[in-house]
Amino acid sequence: MEQQGRRAIGRVCPRGAESYTWQEGDTAERIARTYATTVQALQVINPGVDFATLTAGEEICLPNFIYTCISGQPYVVEDGDTFASIAARLDITTFELAERNPGVSQNNLTVGQVLCVPAKADDADDAQTPAIPLPDDGEYPALPDDSQTPVIPLPDDGEYQIGKYGRMRRSYLKEHRPILYTNLLTSGTLHRHLAEIDQACNERMEIIVSAMAKREGVTEALKAADQMEWVRRMNSIRSRAEEIILTELVYE
Repeated sequence: MEQQGRRAIGRVCPRGAESYTWQEGDTAERIARTYATTVQALQVINPGVDFATLTAGEEICLPNFIYTCISGQPYVVEDGDTFASIAARLDITTFELAERNPGVSQNNLTVGQVLCVPAKADDADDAQTPAIPLPDDGEYPALPDDSQTPVIPLPDDGEYQIGKYGRMRRSYLKEHRPILYTNLLTSGTLHRHLAEIDQACNERMEIIVSAMAKREGVTEALKAADQMEWVRRMNSIRSRAEEIILTELVYE
């Protein structure tokens, strides 16, 4: 049986997410607890929504589990957990933990609540990076320029057109997914990956904008009658659509 308020139609939401009809007494933190997600995720896939002023009957998007943390990984609160004990266990400060979990009451954690914490996988990958073995004599042979840094030849990556979203994806990978970025770079598939992301974003953008415009009555008739209003509403739609594709494709 579906939980009260949960729907699969209505508001245009990211792939895999669902619409939820706001109920009397709801808060973002309560919804996050009920549906095992995070306040952070709710804010990201509902750009422009002020959860403090929502009224019963309005719709928001509910992220599925893959959207619970934009960076890092989910952590399910256990019996006896506190903000301080979780932070200590992960070797971070309570301030860092709070930054990853905006809107969460630090003194009111409940068992089963989902928080966002740093991903352990990144540290593990770094720790498992094999060292380059030394030759038997214990020294690297001198390279032509007398540098002792080994040169790793990269395969030909081909030529691809990298647009706005491809460049954003590259920046995200370099900053937040360095292991994946390095693997793509050294395997010669980085440019192809960025081009595919860019193309997928543009195609998804067109679909979402078209659906939102149709649902919200932003038509050619409106454009002819009030061009400024049409532009204002289309800009709003494009902004919301872009937030969706960034969450779905660029920052995942």
